[in-house]
Amino acid sequence: MSSAQKKIIVVWNPDSGINQTENQIENNLKKLEKQYQLYRVTVEEILDIEALKERVPVASCTDILAIGGDGTVNAAASVAYACRLRLVVIPDGTFNHFAKHLNLPLDSNEAFELIDSGESVFVDLGEVNNRTFVNFISVGYYADVIKSRSQLQMQGGYKWTSFLKALFRETVRKNRLRVHFKTEQGVEIIKKTPLLFVANGKFSFGSADILADRDSFTSGSLHVLMFKNYDRIRLFFIALLSMIFDTSKWSVVESYQFENFHVSVEKERIKLVIDGEVIEMNSDLVIKNNPRAIKVIVSKEQSAK
Repeated sequence: MSSAQKKIIVVWNPDSGINQTENQIENNLKKLEKQYQLYRVTVEEILDIEALKERVPVASCTDILAIGGDGTVNAAASVAYACRLRLVVIPDGTFNHFAKHLNLPLDSNEAFELIDSGESVFVDLGEVNNRTFVNFISVGYYADVIKSRSQLQMQGGYKWTSFLKALFRETVRKNRLRVHFKTEQGVEIIKKTPLLFVANGKFSFGSADILADRDSFTSGSLHVLMFKNYDRIRLFFIALLSMIFDTSKWSVVESYQFENFHVSVEKERIKLVIDGEVIEMNSDLVIKNNPRAIKVIVSKEQSAK
């Protein structure tokens, strides 16, 4: 297919970025428009895939370009999976876990160059109750903190001061979860924990950005962590220090790797963090791995590894 025929969906969330400038990204998009036909949409507009298909000729598009943080990448990856598109990532978020772990360029100029110079690799996707995730989901303490921080920010608070206030507030509340695991292989686990964490692929845990490193995007499994039910003081200090240090050596966690499993929690509805976004779901969670589910463009050097 020639470049003149190539059609690309562009998902841009300017409000998520802290590293790049709008002008830099806009200039790169204008350069792309000279070679390709671009269909610009917002994150909200791609959440309903059927509605998206009415606005954009998705069937004739080859790529979906995600400009933003991991939440934007998550939404674009869902479309890439459902519509068999190649995912191109321009990192412009706070942590950019997905891009970092694939060794994608964090500079937007370099990331845009991969559209022409890069090659495709397959990566796994996680799924919870039919909603995909590229990095992780979390239930319990972390989800409560992020939700509380968002509420404080909406009231005019700064991001990090709101986070500290939320951390203290949710530590005092310390809602414990009684989780019941069942796997297709017959494994059954019942535990009380303040935090359940499930990552797409095997990863290292403990750093300030939660996901320190990922061993593989094609492991065909999900990495599950359940934290020890600490008292409030120790839980608070471990969470606080994790903003600066690797706290894995001070934390007691149970670690598992499963392909597919079911989790039930003794609540009707629960909050989850899915790739940095807080949502509510039915507390019966069906979680699974979708191996090699989407194609992502990376550098030629990275695709050879």
